[in-house]
Amino acid sequence: MGFRAIFSMVLLVGLGGCLATLKEGPIGERGGSYNRQAWGVPFQKDGVKNGQLLETHVYFPKTGTGPFPLVVFSHGSPRGSFRPTVFYDAQAKWFTEQGYAVVLPMRRGYGRSHGNWSEDYGSCYNSDYVKAGLATSDDILAALAYFAGQGFVDPNRVVLIGQSAGGLGSVAAASRNPPGVVGFVNFSGGRGSRSSGSNCSPEHLVDATGHFGKTTTIPNIWIYGSEDDFFGPKLSQAMYGAFDAASGSDSRFHLIDGLGHSIFARARHIETWGPLIDAFLRRVGRR
Repeated sequence: MGFRAIFSMVLLVGLGGCLATLKEGPIGERGGSYNRQAWGVPFQKDGVKNGQLLETHVYFPKTGTGPFPLVVFSHGSPRGSFRPTVFYDAQAKWFTEQGYAVVLPMRRGYGRSHGNWSEDYGSCYNSDYVKAGLATSDDILAALAYFAGQGFVDPNRVVLIGQSAGGLGSVAAASRNPPGVVGFVNFSGGRGSRSSGSNCSPEHLVDATGHFGKTTTIPNIWIYGSEDDFFGPKLSQAMYGAFDAASGSDSRFHLIDGLGHSIFARARHIETWGPLIDAFLRRVGRR
């Protein structure tokens, strides 16, 4: 048995066996150090469900019953074809301590979610990042639509936060101006990194963020590292520049010196981005 198969089994065991059969709604009890609970969330597009479910993990504040403001986390996409379940436990804890509920959906083709991977951007030499970003945003918005109807969520106080491919997907989702979303944070967002320092059609990535900027109206911040080997400073600044030039939204860019691609994904960096996010949440007036 190869390493990937073994790793996948470890991940499933780590879920406590509660996802052996994915079903709609909460699965098992919330609890543990992070007050986390597994859910099955119907995939839907334009209000139409297709029977597929997204493996989703919900983190609740330790006190209160809500309705809570909501954060929707969007994970990245590994360079290879292995797409396991991921958790952002410590990051979620930071938000629940601020009084937010957090949902982390695995998009189609990741973890134990139903459906095929839908985020292909085509040829490396002629990449369609608009198409890929919108496909990612479909899953983000499906989770948002579902939880907006849950009693513990305040549907008018939602923030989108994405890492890497999830960052670009959050930019794409925000460009569709979903109801209730008051802001988004793009951590190290992009697509098309095949190896360190090498990107497929980087000019198309810049064009895509410009395209998304044209219809974006909600406040946002972009956070990248100066040592990012997926999307280096020249590219990240060009992506943001294209977005900002096209958008009428309140947008800000932060380049963190000395950090790499995993600013959000690595818990030890919370102390670096925490003050930036705290200021952003206060700026959008939803604390």
